[in-house]
Amino acid sequence: MMTSYFLSAFLDYETVTLIDWATYDVLTIGVIIVWGVLIKQPKPIALMYLILGLSINACLFFAMYYDIYVLEQTEVWWLWTLYAIGINVVDLLMVLVLIINKDFLGLVWLCNKVKARYMNRASALK
Repeated sequence: MMTSYFLSAFLDYETVTLIDWATYDVLTIGVIIVWGVLIKQPKPIALMYLILGLSINACLFFAMYYDIYVLEQTEVWWLWTLYAIGINVVDLLMVLVLIINKDFLGLVWLCNKVKARYMNRASALK
């Protein structure tokens, strides 16, 4: 995560667009997923939070890009407010989970419950 933000500091902020930020987040998600598959140790709690957070950010970047550049929207509306608040809240949550390494929203717990339920159903069908 730090590497992603560090490398993005070298972007030219006068020419970078929302699609560039979205692409950057998608590439970072890919690297995190590959790293998660390659490590042999238990997956850190932060892994799921980073993937989810970067996915939300990428979706917000894509939505804003579509709204501004494709639809040529120039008036502020609820999407712009959602974007402004969402990006900052999600970034803060990702930083917090990296610092405290706790499942404070229960995402890992929920994912494990869903996996267990799915595995039970899959084994019952065999």
